[in-house]
Amino acid sequence: MEQKFRVPYLEWEFVFFVPERDFDGVLHGRAEVIRTRDLRLECTFSLSRKQGSLRQLRGELNEECLAWVSEWRRRKRGGGGG
Repeated sequence: MEQKFRVPYLEWEFVFFVPERDFDGVLHGRAEVIRTRDLRLECTFSLSRKQGSLRQLRGELNEECLAWVSEWRRRKRGGGGG
């Protein structure tokens, strides 16, 4: 069964979808970055891992989301759009 986690971060919300391992023992997870002001889906990440735990996979997805937001904010400050 897929686990779903919602994590607020500044004006964003990260939504993590992490199921149990598949038949081959692989973890597949995905994360969505949503801007809470207008509930706009900005980005989606997917990761698969043969080894590790659900917690580690969620941590990696969280790092991807944080990096994306950081880059988005850097571009907004620099006038590069976003």
